[in-house]
Amino acid sequence: MPTNSVIDILAERVVGVAHANGVFRVTLAQQDESDQPRPVMRLMIPEVQAEAILQVIAADMSKIRSKLVQAGTSSAGAPAPKMPSKKPRKPRAKSKSS
Repeated sequence: MPTNSVIDILAERVVGVAHANGVFRVTLAQQDESDQPRPVMRLMIPEVQAEAILQVIAADMSKIRSKLVQAGTSSAGAPAPKMPSKKPRKPRAKSKSS
């Protein structure tokens, strides 16, 4: 596999956020057949980059949402849902868990 390939993983939920040694660990999950979360990956973000990364994601999502609202549809072809425009939450207090 080429070293520059990207792996696509569907994440439907965040099931955990932890912090240790200057790194945030965000555990992402999919819903299984019984609607229970099944962890599928852990995203590790250096603490010094976390705020900038979240701001970029929020800004880009807002731009995309605006385009969908203007077009009158979501990506699935249904009416676009009205989403609250909130600033990303500040990370919780640091913990020493994994």
